[in-house]
Amino acid sequence: MSSASPSSRSKKDQLPIDVLINCILVKERVRPAMLVQPQDYREATSADPKTKRILRNIRKLFPDLEHSESYEVYQGIIISYEDFNDREISLSEMGKLLGYPCYSEFNTINRREQVSYGIHVTVNFEDGETANLLANVCKNTSKLPEFQAFAEAAEEVLKREEYVEMIGKSVENVEVTTEKDLPTKAIINMIINKELITNSVKSQIYNIYYNFSFSEEFEGFCEEHFQYNNPVHMGILLSLLCNQRNDTLSPFYPLQEYPEEHARVNETIESWEKDLMDIILRTKIKSKSNSKTRRRYHSI
Repeated sequence: MSSASPSSRSKKDQLPIDVLINCILVKERVRPAMLVQPQDYREATSADPKTKRILRNIRKLFPDLEHSESYEVYQGIIISYEDFNDREISLSEMGKLLGYPCYSEFNTINRREQVSYGIHVTVNFEDGETANLLANVCKNTSKLPEFQAFAEAAEEVLKREEYVEMIGKSVENVEVTTEKDLPTKAIINMIINKELITNSVKSQIYNIYYNFSFSEEFEGFCEEHFQYNNPVHMGILLSLLCNQRNDTLSPFYPLQEYPEEHARVNETIESWEKDLMDIILRTKIKSKSNSKTRRRYHSI
């Protein structure tokens, strides 16, 4: 395996840092597998350019790892020592083979009606950058020790000299955080009752945007321009939350099963996003002050 640092490779040959560190953890058997999902790059298959480049570079750096994508139900390219091609893998089984501690609970949680807990494992680098390793929705916090054990093993590996050189920066720590997630219905009621929307709830709202496949640019736009004291903006948010509770695409999940329609879905989402941004801008309430304050409500 090559241990060349990112500075010695051209930019196009670099892996996204979250992909790189997860591949390292699979190589060191800290986690059994990781998943490269084309939809994260607004693509549909391994033949699309960004995903194809990522997979090519994984093969260069981690030649011992298998790439599996000929399986059902398809969710992305599985990177592991084990070959999963020509197998049937349910959504729950996928969570297990990826090393998610709460994999067996995920399909039993009604996030529209029940309180749940988002447990995140995040790598914090000494230069202030962060990278997500694992995010799992759980019924409660009883499996926190398993998350902590994973974080400790990951930190030990990622601090090794060979991987610091490969990553090109030093790891400060690997952190486990827990966030209580309110059901969507509760957030709708908070808005209707004109209750204070806390930073934690705002973080949940941004996760809903992510699940709609809205871009990071849309999130940044909302951080700067969305007004929680604006009736029009809050009406838009209520509509989005109702959409999340009654997702018309849900019968077709996972969407990776429909690669031919994937591009059309992305085009529709991009158009939807642009329309929302246009309406939000055109209905902003002008502040009496010229000063602007921009805050971030979650790290990833």
